[in-house]
Amino acid sequence: MSLTIIDNLNRLKPGGTGELFLANRVDGEAYLREYVKLIGELSRDYQSDAWWRYPLASKDYYSSAFFSDLVCFDQIVEELKRRQSFIVYVPSRALRAALVAYCRERSLPVTIIEARFARLVRPVKSWLVRLKNRLLFVAKEIGKTMIARFYLARKLKTFDRVGVTVLRTWLLERSVVRCPFVDDYFGALPEYLKEYNLLIVGGVLGNYWRTIKAMAKNPAPLLAQETFLKIFDPLRAVLDDRHGLIQVKRPVLFNGKEISALLNATLRQEHEQGQTLNNSIYYYYARRLAEKVAVERYILTHENYPWEKMSLLAIKRYAAKAATIGYQHSALYPALTNVYLGPAEQKIVPFPDRIITLGEVTADFLINKGGYERDKIKVGCALRFKTGTALLPPSGKKVLTVLGCQPRAGMMIDWLTQAFQRTDYQVVLRPHPASPLRGKVPFTVSNSDLLTDLTEAAVVLYDLSAVGLEALALGRPVVHLRFDDLLSFDPLLGFRGKSEASSPSELLSKVAWIMAMDGGQRLEMAEKGVEFVKRYLAAVTPEKMMLFTEKRSSYAR
Repeated sequence: MSLTIIDNLNRLKPGGTGELFLANRVDGEAYLREYVKLIGELSRDYQSDAWWRYPLASKDYYSSAFFSDLVCFDQIVEELKRRQSFIVYVPSRALRAALVAYCRERSLPVTIIEARFARLVRPVKSWLVRLKNRLLFVAKEIGKTMIARFYLARKLKTFDRVGVTVLRTWLLERSVVRCPFVDDYFGALPEYLKEYNLLIVGGVLGNYWRTIKAMAKNPAPLLAQETFLKIFDPLRAVLDDRHGLIQVKRPVLFNGKEISALLNATLRQEHEQGQTLNNSIYYYYARRLAEKVAVERYILTHENYPWEKMSLLAIKRYAAKAATIGYQHSALYPALTNVYLGPAEQKIVPFPDRIITLGEVTADFLINKGGYERDKIKVGCALRFKTGTALLPPSGKKVLTVLGCQPRAGMMIDWLTQAFQRTDYQVVLRPHPASPLRGKVPFTVSNSDLLTDLTEAAVVLYDLSAVGLEALALGRPVVHLRFDDLLSFDPLLGFRGKSEASSPSELLSKVAWIMAMDGGQRLEMAEKGVEFVKRYLAAVTPEKMMLFTEKRSSYAR
């Protein structure tokens, strides 16, 4: 029994011995339950400012590879019990370390095929990476602070600093140049909060200098989070993080397997790469804000990310009487692991006092699937989405495909090519804004606005995009492309009126079935979709808006 680990598929040589291991499809939900329970217990045992900085502690699907590495580790160990020898491709450094530790503890032969001198270079490289990340972090934060102060300090002096409602958002240049200002995350909420001494504090996305200049000219109460930072706070964050490496000294079991080596390697990696450092500065953003203005309400987006926890820790310490409100602003899907809570962490995670959802569907998901306390959840409204009325799809064969980011966009195009290239369907691709298409594709690429594309489409194909909801709101039939994912990325939670395709051939048959429907069948399908969207994206009403401004003393009722 032996294991060979390679860190690059190019290192495989013809004529070699051993069988390449490919992970099989497993029960993702079973793994998810054990994973959520594990992180909850670790959070209970290691809860601290240092712990909450880690993406791993938030079960952050996009910033931490721990969940996928954990599943791979479990599968590889099971295969190792059944096979005499095999080769496994492991690009993850943390997973490689865990597999080596497992084999050596059991005196199993293990061979690592990697670049020459990699083991000698790795410690030096790690030290240089940490040094580079810290220097760049300090330079970047001090530079942003100086720019924000230069352009926005005068604006800060004009605000009434007593009884302030802080709206913590994310700002793009395109949004701050608009007058009146319309928030990309909170929609019409800033207009409603004007009577509550509103201060909009944002993290800037995109070109920082141009966005800050636009903020200075906009009459809306807009300030960058760096406006409040002290010049030496980035250095303080570095010192905090320098002693913030957490290592678990006891055995940790997952599915009956000891995984402390994988856990510690992941924690080291997240710390080394600067992820904990980047999250630590949010504590100082919020602390300095609370020291300069009397915060009465602190409203922020809620996705249970590390930066949210660090912000809330500071607000609860330095503005203890302030009501903290999280707004669940985007579509949810089962693979979004950060929105799940284990039983052990419900009372200890730095959370808002109240969480307001888009509507009934996401509220039910957070309570029944996510493990959230029912008393914390309030069914709110879709501040930034617009719902329509049921419209009959136009005649024709236009198939609109809403692409995700790479590499999933490439996977979708492969399916479309196999399914539709020899048909007379008019396939139109709508690329993701953050992932434009490069090179030639065998289909039409849309340059129209989203509403035009949806209005003209006879059927809409989607993967993990919330555009599926907007398509339903306009009465369009939708087909979800279901790839071989461990957990589902479909945001249409529990909607039975959608179609799903698990292969190119099934996709073609589902589209053909929809196209063959008569007008009455299409209208019935459209009405079901619109009704579901109304529950998912609740309408904005005065009663729903009041949830953001109610006194903290009323939250328990």
